[in-house]
Amino acid sequence: MAIFRIFFKKNKKKKIICSLGGATPDDIGKVISFFKNKKKNIKYLYCVAKYPTNPENLNLSYFSKLRHLYGDSISGFSSHEETNEELTGAIAYAMGARIFEKHIGLETKKFKLNKYSVNSSQMNIWLSNLSKTIDRIGKPENREKFLKNEKENLKQFKRGVFLKKNKKKTKGEEINIKDIYFAFPSIKNQVFLDSFSKFNKIIAHKNIDPNTPILNSYVKIFDHRKKIEEIRDKIKNLINISKVVINKNSKLEISHHYGLDKFEKFGMCMITILNLKYCKKLIFIFKNQKHPAQYHKRKQETFFVLHGKVRLQIKKNKKIISKILKAGDLATILPNEIHSFTGMSRDGCIIEELSTKSLKNDSYYIDKKINKNVSRKSFISLNL
Repeated sequence: MAIFRIFFKKNKKKKIICSLGGATPDDIGKVISFFKNKKKNIKYLYCVAKYPTNPENLNLSYFSKLRHLYGDSISGFSSHEETNEELTGAIAYAMGARIFEKHIGLETKKFKLNKYSVNSSQMNIWLSNLSKTIDRIGKPENREKFLKNEKENLKQFKRGVFLKKNKKKTKGEEINIKDIYFAFPSIKNQVFLDSFSKFNKIIAHKNIDPNTPILNSYVKIFDHRKKIEEIRDKIKNLINISKVVINKNSKLEISHHYGLDKFEKFGMCMITILNLKYCKKLIFIFKNQKHPAQYHKRKQETFFVLHGKVRLQIKKNKKIISKILKAGDLATILPNEIHSFTGMSRDGCIIEELSTKSLKNDSYYIDKKINKNVSRKSFISLNL
């Protein structure tokens, strides 16, 4: 310990490199802990203390194990391998090593090289392989800069979008996947398949004749992904606030009855937990958001409020009954009863819906425009 005290006194601000050759896992842990408590700027080198080291004893994977345990403080590789070894520097660099120690010597008539010291020619080969590896590993920012070139090159392999032979679109009409086909090769500025994402809405910007290649200038593409993801994030926040337990692999169903741009005013979100002979769903609705009036011919449902408050309106015998439901309250809606509901809580409201089997075509909206809107739902993984 006296030696360490003298060492620290003389080297308070200097950078230190420490080889871990011959050290057991327990030894390594103690050394790293000791220097860490002294707040020293120290980097450690993985080392096999065998001179020379045979290839099968290098065990470079142990370097990765040490980095997993101690992070970037394990920064390098101290090499004592056989002189004909050419790849260790390249492999260690690929694993994260950035400091290297290697023995090199100049042989004379009087002095011969030992079995772990390379000559200049062997060193050049070792460094050349290391240099090639550094070039090929590169930097994340360089990959990001090169993406534009990749995307441009991939266009030659993409199939272009054409309007079907029996289809014609007028300006303002929506173009969906059933209206198109794909053919190779594409032409310049043509729309590709990836534009027909479930989050995109594509509207004709001009009249398009049958069997025509669809160019970007012919259409307007509305990308709703960002809006959908924002809604999902709000739902995740509501789930966290409410402490309601939900399967992490759940799929979120987003209803936007009059379009995503009016979602804050009209809409809701839903997760279907189970739908067999009976059905369980979770309904999420935000403050001042309204689910428009509808009825079911076959389904009977009961609302049980888990979090927040909601105003439920049910039409019974030509009279509208309005109820404010808070957490713990129940309300049952019978078949053919027209009902709507509006969120009242700042953070939002969560309703557990228990019902008979939910059928796809058993929701009848009073506003016929909603029934005709085939794009009123979006789906996205919850990703809790």
